[in-house]
Amino acid sequence: MNWKTEKYRKWHRAYAKRWRKRNPKSSKLADRKSDLKRMGATIELFNSILEKQKGLCAICSCDFVKDNKKPVLDHDHKTGKIREILCQNCNMQLGHIERLKIKKFLFMEQAINYLNKHNLGLKDVLDKEPKR
Repeated sequence: MNWKTEKYRKWHRAYAKRWRKRNPKSSKLADRKSDLKRMGATIELFNSILEKQKGLCAICSCDFVKDNKKPVLDHDHKTGKIREILCQNCNMQLGHIERLKIKKFLFMEQAINYLNKHNLGLKDVLDKEPKR
């Protein structure tokens, strides 16, 4: 079968979907390796960083295993420099903040003022979070 034809691509998509369903662990590992390769990292580097962080998110300190959170290798999109491992939620929030058009610290200050204005200040938010 010629890989350039639509018929082949359709067959391959269906085959890959069946394989992923039958091999979920291998599929997840293959996805992780592919993501890491795109960033110029290896699974060994990922595991060593995860070990140094004791299995905790570098921002919110959630335990990836206990809290059933997906660990994500954070990197600077401009330089490609690998930073640390975050939970998926913190990584997404950080990405939103980094893409802001206004200065990041100005945004954080405005967000705190907004929460204070609506009687949910930073202290209230921190008090509601479980201590680790």
